[in-house]
Amino acid sequence: IEDISDGLKTIEAGQRNDRFGILEAAKQQYLEALECDDVEKRNRLIESVVVLGNMASNQLIATFKSDVVELNEARTRKQREKFMIELKRSMRGINEAKQICALGYIAIGEEKAMLVSLQSYANFIETEIITKQVESGTVEELLHSYDSNANSQWMVFPKKILKSINQIQILPSKNLSSNMLVEAVMEDEKMQTV
Repeated sequence: IEDISDGLKTIEAGQRNDRFGILEAAKQQYLEALECDDVEKRNRLIESVVVLGNMASNQLIATFKSDVVELNEARTRKQREKFMIELKRSMRGINEAKQICALGYIAIGEEKAMLVSLQSYANFIETEIITKQVESGTVEELLHSYDSNANSQWMVFPKKILKSINQIQILPSKNLSSNMLVEAVMEDEKMQTV
């Protein structure tokens, strides 16, 4: 039984690493695409960046949701700490994946697609973190209550992301730039300390 348990843990770790590998590939390909002189090739590469970013985001969202269920059912402190580490890691990854998608859409001039991508992120935050109920309250409250960091940002971070997305959605396209997007959506540094 112990060997089976160890094997499952190895498989689970591999799957989690694969999700982050996809995200890292998207980020690296974005940087490489920006260096392309041929606009058509650059745009094709950036389109694949968006695909990779969406794959990473969707897989990390699924992981986040299942980890919330596991956290809610965890009975020991060690289990809760493990899931909190993974939930923070997933949230950072989701944030980065959505950013790379948005940056990709901006780079190829697809503002409407970028807004749709950010709206799906906002919907995830609203429905799966802020308003979703578990036995002890909302997911947001659950995450905050089990966070060992005294400066937990779980009650603040999701709302800041929503506010940033809402601000981006009302900006006129001529004023929208990659830097503004990164500044507006990137609250990731605060999640590092959550």
